[in-house]
Amino acid sequence: MKALLWLLSGTMFSITIIAGVANFFAQVNDPLWLRGATLLVYISLVILGIIDMTRNKIYDKTFWIISILILTPISGVIYMIQRDRLIRLGERFRK
Repeated sequence: MKALLWLLSGTMFSITIIAGVANFFAQVNDPLWLRGATLLVYISLVILGIIDMTRNKIYDKTFWIISILILTPISGVIYMIQRDRLIRLGERFRK
């Protein structure tokens, strides 16, 4: 699950950067297939992220669930970087 979350987080972050740069320089609309792929990656990342958060005892679970729903491209990557530390903190403070 961890490798899949890394893949989805990186994909979502990359799509966001590429689409932002393309819109800034070319002032063009995204093709329909790119919007569909982005929506699919977004939904997959949110669902798998929430499942991962509920299965593990992470520190400040409510904050991370809300942030992954609102700021998915950024918070998905930050969550994956901090994941192991959040699990350790969650286990330490939940005892």
